[in-house]
Amino acid sequence: MTITHKYAAYKALDARFREHPDTPAYSDYVDPRNKPPYYHYFWTGGGEVNNLNDSHQAEHVFIVKAVTTSMDAAFVAEANLVTWFDDMGTQDVTTGYLDAGTDWTITATMQEGAIHQVVQRAANTTQEYHDGFYLRILMGRIT
Repeated sequence: MTITHKYAAYKALDARFREHPDTPAYSDYVDPRNKPPYYHYFWTGGGEVNNLNDSHQAEHVFIVKAVTTSMDAAFVAEANLVTWFDDMGTQDVTTGYLDAGTDWTITATMQEGAIHQVVQRAANTTQEYHDGFYLRILMGRIT
């Protein structure tokens, strides 16, 4: 069964987070009862290449971020994200790249705009720090 490029990108991110099980990671929705620290990632859009009539290429942008209760922990966790995801395509490195499965290959990943946000939880006085970045993923179909 052929999987879609978007699903393949999600699977690649999920697999990389599972390599580091010490901190949970959630895609898309995070239950508000889940307490930091954790990682959160979600799809924010595709790129121009998805509008072309070339079904052999794909481009996606995800937000990947760490959620912690202290700024210093957020910066450390964000550094982990950079190590795990930035420049992790097959054209970026020869080993350790993100694996999108048997139908798609991730050719390049790029860290783009930074995210830094402090959130005050309404139910209590706990502050949360959200630090991460936009991650652009370029993909090619394996034929």
